Amino acid sequence: MTRQVPTWLALVACTGSLVLGAVAFTGRGAQAQDKKPTAEPPAKEYTYLPEGYSEVHFPSRAEWQALQFTAICAGGSGLTDYFSRKQAVCKPFPGHLDLYVDLLPRPLWKHSLPGGKFSAPVAQVKPAILEATKISLGDLRGFFPEIKENDIRVRIAIEGDSVGVFEKGKLTLNAEKQ
Repeated sequence: MTRQVPTWLALVACTGSLVLGAVAFTGRGAQAQDKKPTAEPPAKEYTYLPEGYSEVHFPSRAEWQALQFTAICAGGSGLTDYFSRKQAVCKPFPGHLDLYVDLLPRPLWKHSLPGGKFSAPVAQVKPAILEATKISLGDLRGFFPEIKENDIRVRIAIEGDSVGVFEKGKLTLNAEKQ
């Protein structure tokens, strides 16, 4: 004996099955959300450091570029006849990009004294320091091509002793302030 089921009845039955399945599935999902996790939190990654050091941090693009620049400039590199760059460290701040450049005098440079002082007048040493600073800024622009000069502060040292700051396009040596 064969029976024919009307098409409308078959469609109603399929739709009802879909609705019941969706309700049952949603109900199981809600029950699963009500359960408390029984697993222990993951172990901290750096057991030798306080808790906060294991927190995930995604660096911004500016932080990442600054890290790359700093890593590349961690070793020395020749800049001018008078200076090599001992190191350069870049760090983005909300209001500006900070660049620390530590210069190392080459044999032709005879004007450095301990404590960031010079044995020659400022007018004589300033052009050589400015030239080395501008080359370092050029290297920095390879990582931040869109940055404006007014948004960069360069702190300059010679063999670790602070000698001046380059801000808003102007180099000011510590010796000028004295």
